[in-house]
Amino acid sequence: MKPLEINEFKGYKTVNYNEKLKVNRAFFSSVKDFNGKLSESHFSLKFPITGVENYSVDNKRYKLDKLSYIVTNASQHITADVKSKNPVLGICIGFSEEFMFNLAGSYNQKLEEGLENPFNNKTPISFITKKSRICNDKLSSIVSAIKNDVLCNNIKDNYEEEQFYITLGELLIEQQQKIYSDIKRLPQAKFSTREEIYRRVSVINDFICDNYKNDISIEQLSRLSALSKYHAIRCYQKINKISPYQKIQKLRLEEAKQLILSGMSVAEAANEVNFTDYRTLSKLFKKHYGLTPSELKNIHKQ
Repeated sequence: MKPLEINEFKGYKTVNYNEKLKVNRAFFSSVKDFNGKLSESHFSLKFPITGVENYSVDNKRYKLDKLSYIVTNASQHITADVKSKNPVLGICIGFSEEFMFNLAGSYNQKLEEGLENPFNNKTPISFITKKSRICNDKLSSIVSAIKNDVLCNNIKDNYEEEQFYITLGELLIEQQQKIYSDIKRLPQAKFSTREEIYRRVSVINDFICDNYKNDISIEQLSRLSALSKYHAIRCYQKINKISPYQKIQKLRLEEAKQLILSGMSVAEAANEVNFTDYRTLSKLFKKHYGLTPSELKNIHKQ
């Protein structure tokens, strides 16, 4: 059993490995000024701990803050750009192609098949590269825990190396399978078209998650995604199974529930999450959760 090691990357102007990464490797970076090409030899999960990191992946630009992360493939053209008065802290976790192909093969393999042929089941995979928000899923929980453990210098105490890469790799594969499943819901013929629409709809979803307490218009979402408002609504609903309006309501209700349980009045919670008044909140709350805010409070007092 070997504790996880994280290598320090100090921001050399160019990082370009000619040889493919044969092993999994994680890097911690602390840079104020960096602009250069990154390794294209492995799958990777990248996320800032503090500050902002700018990436270009196959000529598509992504701006990451401490609430976001990105997944990249081997053989993609990746550059990074950081300019800050204070050090920007970040993590890059690299997975070798061989490791991810073997992991993907075993992840989709039935146990009986694994008993008969345990060492020869590689499955070539390709990730959909997109900016993702830290939310309440398993992958986000691990990313948040890694950030905290790096800052507290607890990495070697809390992670065994092989188990770390297997667990994280399987969560990435699971996430990507869901993304491919979501993309298949779109009716467009070409996969490349569906992939691009998925990325644009993801921009809408991220914006809603960051701004649901504010007033959001369909016109705003249309401009953000560079889709007509009709296509924006239709495609969002195809992928997420609810409309943008329903997503906003759902997020507001979830926060209102937590605020009410923490002792806030219904009127205060309604104002905090931008419902028109407490009556509107109570009505929607009853419809969504099957009980009123007052009934919820009484249950948790018992």
